[in-house]
Amino acid sequence: MVYVYDNQAEPFELGASDFIEDDHILWNASLDFNLTKSDPDYDETGKLAVWDGERFVFQESFQSWNWWNTVKMYWKYGLSPYRMRKLVEQSKAKVTQLYHEPHFPFRSLTTRAYELELTYATGQTGEQYLSQNKVRKSV
Repeated sequence: MVYVYDNQAEPFELGASDFIEDDHILWNASLDFNLTKSDPDYDETGKLAVWDGERFVFQESFQSWNWWNTVKMYWKYGLSPYRMRKLVEQSKAKVTQLYHEPHFPFRSLTTRAYELELTYATGQTGEQYLSQNKVRKSV
């Protein structure tokens, strides 16, 4: 995350969504360029938001996140937030395999992605993928 014009009130996320030590290229580049790494912190002043393709339909700041907000989100979206989280975890687990034997090194990323079933997600639109995995806009 960087701060626009060094203003702490204007945070802007520029980093990788999956920044892991197993990704030696990205990790070593952060060391070579002396970049600051930090873990996400739930005390941040950011927001959790749901975008429906046209507008934000749900927004909560991390400071106001509590059990009641969780209930409201599940009331409106059912199990979709849980299912989405599971999809992300599954995808991360598959991508992480790219950095380890027997999947690494590889001659063809396309072939390896197919073998790890990553093309299931990338071979269709996001809407199709989420629909097939029962992630809905609302209930």
